[in-house]
Amino acid sequence: MFADDNDARKLDDNENIDVDKELEASFNAWKSKTYALTVPLKVVALRGSIPPSWIKDFINSQGKRMKFKVKYHESLESIFSDLSIPFTKENHGPTSTLAADIVGIGDSWLKFAIKKAIIEPIQDVEDKEWFKSLAEKWKVYLRRNSEGEMDPEGDIWAAPYRWGCMVIAYKTNNFRNHKLAPIEDWADLWRPDLAGRISMVNSPRDVVGAVL
Repeated sequence: MFADDNDARKLDDNENIDVDKELEASFNAWKSKTYALTVPLKVVALRGSIPPSWIKDFINSQGKRMKFKVKYHESLESIFSDLSIPFTKENHGPTSTLAADIVGIGDSWLKFAIKKAIIEPIQDVEDKEWFKSLAEKWKVYLRRNSEGEMDPEGDIWAAPYRWGCMVIAYKTNNFRNHKLAPIEDWADLWRPDLAGRISMVNSPRDVVGAVL
């Protein structure tokens, strides 16, 4: 949420962030498996969201015949905008976002992409080994209706690829210099004396979560 340095203070996530350890453990176990791929793969993702080591391990697991291309964007909003461009022969080149097999738009943009019909659900996944091995708790988030809302009877629209949490970080020396009380809770972000001094992530869902 905030840029920090060696003099930064991070609130203990055990006290402020309710992380489902079972969900995290099942995801880590699931993502460690490899599955054979039989077709070329084009991926569009947020820059920095796919570690180089993942790409290397993936290519090594698939063999030398693997055809794999990744195109990076600086923001999820940029990916969403590219997907929203009307389809034409001119903008459907091999390097365009519209030609991608997989796009990383994040959970925050998934609902809008589904509702706008700019992505398609993943077909015939029920019998795929990678899907069957995914914990049911995760599948709840992947099943959506045509409005992008979670629906136990909906199609599968996504697959998780990373897990994390938000923290609060700030420079303690700046707070001391301005005689500001330390931040000890998410509610402190709405203190009047911090108005105009807070930077938040560009995600409505995360902001609402912090407010609640």
